[in-house]
Amino acid sequence: MEQFWKTLVEIATSIGLNIVYAGLLLIIGLKLIKYLVRFIINSKGFCKIEQSVQSFIRSFLSLGLKSLLFISVISVLDLSLSSVFAVLASVGLAIGLALQGALSNFTGGLIILAFKPYKVGDYIDNGSDLGTVTKITILYTILTTIDNKEGIR
Repeated sequence: MEQFWKTLVEIATSIGLNIVYAGLLLIIGLKLIKYLVRFIINSKGFCKIEQSVQSFIRSFLSLGLKSLLFISVISVLDLSLSSVFAVLASVGLAIGLALQGALSNFTGGLIILAFKPYKVGDYIDNGSDLGTVTKITILYTILTTIDNKEGIR
C-alpha cells in the first residue's frame, strides 16, 4: 500500500508540474505573441504596406503564432500529438462544414487582397450597400455608409 501512495504522489507531482509549466508557457507565450505582433506592426517596413494588407497579415500572423503556442503547450503536457491532431482534424472538418459561409468569406478576403478590386478608403457599391471601405480583415470588410453606420460585409 505504501508503494501505491508513493507512486501516486510521483505521478501527481509530475502531472502537476507539467500543468504548471504548460500554464506558464501559455501565459508568457500569449504575452510574447501580443508584443511580437505589435512590434512587427509598428516596424518601418510594415507601415509602408497597404492598410488592408496590414490588417490581414496581423490577423494571420497572430493566428499562426497562437497555433504554434497551442502545439507547444500540448507537447509540455506530454499528450500524444497524433491523437490530438486526429481530434482537431475531425473537429476542424465539422466546423468547416458548419462554417462554409465564413470559409467562403476567408477566400473572398484573400481574393480582395490579391487582386485589390478596392482598398481602404474607396467608396463602393456591393449591390446592397453603398459605403466607404474602412477595414479589410481575413473574414469580412467593414463599410461606413453615407448615414455614418458601419456594416460588415
